Amino acid sequence: MHAFYAVTLALQISFGHGDHSGGPEPTIPPPLPADEAERGRFLLERGAVSQAIALSAAPKDPHAMLVRGMARARKQKFVEAEADFAAAIAAIAARDRTGCAVDARVFGCGGAENGGATRGRSSECRCDAGFWESLAAEAAYERAYAEFDAGDLKKAEASLRALTEKRPRHADAHALAAEIAVKRGDFDFALASARNAVGAKGDHKWATHLVGQILFKQKKFVEAAAAYQRHIEIDPECHEGRIELARSLRETGRLKDAEREYASSLCYHLDDADAHFGAGESALAEGRLVPAIYHLKRAAEIRPNLKPAVDLLARAEAAVGDRYAFVWKYFVSWIPAAVIALASAIVLIRLRRRIANRP
Repeated sequence: MHAFYAVTLALQISFGHGDHSGGPEPTIPPPLPADEAERGRFLLERGAVSQAIALSAAPKDPHAMLVRGMARARKQKFVEAEADFAAAIAAIAARDRTGCAVDARVFGCGGAENGGATRGRSSECRCDAGFWESLAAEAAYERAYAEFDAGDLKKAEASLRALTEKRPRHADAHALAAEIAVKRGDFDFALASARNAVGAKGDHKWATHLVGQILFKQKKFVEAAAAYQRHIEIDPECHEGRIELARSLRETGRLKDAEREYASSLCYHLDDADAHFGAGESALAEGRLVPAIYHLKRAAEIRPNLKPAVDLLARAEAAVGDRYAFVWKYFVSWIPAAVIALASAIVLIRLRRRIANRP
């Protein structure tokens, strides 16, 4: 995998597309990388988004344009971000890849006369066509994601179609296309796109998760459970994936397996209302009232407005009451009569012995 592609994936995983929490940003003090693009990436990886935008005020390097676009997208400045992505794509397309004359003239780095050796600080000086093709693909993908994040699904789909025509094994592009198709309700296309992503990159966490979600929406619960199990193998700490696996297992009637997966998810998040609710629901369906009441009560405490948990808790507690009523009716209520009968039997036995012992 190309180094930049790996960095882009790391950025997506570390702070996520569309993560606009608005929380305080750290200020990263010098020293910072000298290269403009590396500097921006360095700051983005550490959450200093505003600082990354400010330090790349007028980027000349397409790589730096791309990074600034990513930073602007994190700030929901989608119009400016799309402009940066478009400028990066245009700059890459206009490059003189054969002689690298532009590099030598603008950046002072080695051109064709010395074999394209890099002396300048910018990654623009690289005369590697594969690098720039990968960079152009990532710029196109980031532009599509910014369009998706802005809510322009049609525009994002058009951008993704153009990208996948050029790069048919771009896993992230296929995964994003699947996500958009799910929002449109086109589950067949979504499933095909998600599987294309998995075909391009077998351990793609996002795509394997999407396959399970889409199959579940199609009510193919056995296949969904298998897909989620594959996703958990790739990403064992995916809390949401474990809960969805448990739901799929429950739908197939595997209640004990479902309860086990809910319990596994609670190992990572002790106070998750959905996991407690699912565990309680499964235990209640099996007639195990004590764990059912515990989990349902915890779910209702954590999220008081979770009405299904409150309703099931009432059912479980009523069932416990019915069970005790049954015990009282058929066992406890018989104790006085049993005691009287036993005492009567003892008296009769003693009388018979006395009668038998008389001379």
